[in-house]
Amino acid sequence: MYTPDDQRIVPLLVPYDTDGYDVPPLPYMPYAHYIERVPMLSETTFAPTPSTIVQAIPSLPVQEQPSPVRPKRRRRWILPALAALLLLIIGGSMFPLVSYLNRSTPEKTLKTFCTALEKETYQLAYDQLTTNLQAQLTETDFANSLAADKIIQCTYGSTSEAAAMTKTSLKLVHMQQHFVNNDIVTLTKQPDSIWRISDLAVAS
Repeated sequence: MYTPDDQRIVPLLVPYDTDGYDVPPLPYMPYAHYIERVPMLSETTFAPTPSTIVQAIPSLPVQEQPSPVRPKRRRRWILPALAALLLLIIGGSMFPLVSYLNRSTPEKTLKTFCTALEKETYQLAYDQLTTNLQAQLTETDFANSLAADKIIQCTYGSTSEAAAMTKTSLKLVHMQQHFVNNDIVTLTKQPDSIWRISDLAVAS
């Protein structure tokens, strides 16, 4: 045992080399098992950055989403178009037929005239006369002469459209004593293609 005081007189041990020169003290070195091995730069691995990862992944072809199939609008217009075309064809072919059926004829004029006399609609009967014949007889005189002895039956003969004028028989049966008038009626086709009564005469 030695005291602290004895420690003061203990000379410091100074290392010497083989030639007797002073050698600087060695630096402090911890025990070997505490020394951590520092990896060399060549042995160091670095974690790849996100950009490196993205570049490393092979690019895959992008599959485009199929566009929704739109219904073909052409089919919607096929039936209406065909229907319209059919109506045009039918209408075009029917127009001449309708015009022919609705045309004015001497028979239609005489039928309208006789029906108007039997129903005492004298204005309608007067309208079947030509303007030249109306100029010779006013509508009032025409109606008064017929109303004095009502006509209960009116008949006529056959007519023809071969020419612009045709004549036929006209038979008027009056109410009083069933008096009968046998007349000759003349019909003329007007510039507007309407047939009118142009003359009334007593049959000889």
